[in-house]
Amino acid sequence: MIFIRADANSEIGSGHLMRCLSVADRIRETGREVCFLVADENPIPQLTEWKMPYRVLGSDYRHPEEELSLLCLVLEKAGHPVLLVDSYYVTPDYLQTLRNHAYVAYMDDRIRFPYPVNAVINYNIYGDLLPYGGEGWPAGTEFLLGTEYVPLRREFSECAGELKKKTEVQDVLITTGGSDKYLLSKGFLEAFLADEELSRLHYHVVCGAFHPDVEGMKRYCEQFPRVSLYHNVTRMSELMEKCDLAVTAAGSTMYELSALGIPLCCFSFVDNQEQILDTFVQKELVIYGGNFLTLGDRLFAETVEQLKAFLRDGYRYTEHSERLRKLVDGRGAARIAQFLCEK
Repeated sequence: MIFIRADANSEIGSGHLMRCLSVADRIRETGREVCFLVADENPIPQLTEWKMPYRVLGSDYRHPEEELSLLCLVLEKAGHPVLLVDSYYVTPDYLQTLRNHAYVAYMDDRIRFPYPVNAVINYNIYGDLLPYGGEGWPAGTEFLLGTEYVPLRREFSECAGELKKKTEVQDVLITTGGSDKYLLSKGFLEAFLADEELSRLHYHVVCGAFHPDVEGMKRYCEQFPRVSLYHNVTRMSELMEKCDLAVTAAGSTMYELSALGIPLCCFSFVDNQEQILDTFVQKELVIYGGNFLTLGDRLFAETVEQLKAFLRDGYRYTEHSERLRKLVDGRGAARIAQFLCEK
């Protein structure tokens, strides 16, 4: 049995859960059993949609040590299972206790302390640049690092490799991920529609599962014939492939778009997005709009100028598309699943 401990809600979004669902999907195709362990009922709609078994622990996702007694009991009853943990709220004691009951792999985005686990997975573009291992780390810890382990959904692995061949941008995707507590998607849309050059484009706006005001966005978007709104998209790759460029928050969506070779205009609004975005910027793989936490509403005007400069240079479009496609091959989830199944 392979267990996966992950959560999703309006505060943390759905990125942790979605990347684990991609891995679980690949585990399941091997014939092995997989079960999600979640703090509360927030992730149930997505787990049900994927037809994934789950158990609600009835805990606070921000204080995982409170769930240890129940969680360890679940693991004990399964023998000595494999457990994939994906949470920023884990503590050394929490992980060490779990390791006494299972083979523990931890999905990491940044090193917060030497994790007392059996394996660490960091698929980010900077993953293999971080100082994993060495003093303080348990002997024998295994590391799966770099973009070859990006756990994209099956739909992206199926269409990865079909490089977009365009030099003229007509359709633009706007997405903030699973949540949008600052209503940034509306802010970007207002700024783009107010600009003479950008108002000629067609915008495809996605409201994630935890968007705080979907009805308000619907009413706003209905005013503009060149704006299409989407909610609870089931095949995101199909929508992305309709678009020539994406304005997106830093995070897993960047890797999905990279697999399709779709140029990115990126921004951030939470601290844990900065490192991935900084690395993409340093490698000149994206157009950088800015950080909402430091720029505030100036982010929208800055993004308008960056976007217009990019659109005027057709060569940059082709160059970005080709370089992004080489970054992600779409088979990362299968590689992680194979690794966990072998344990």
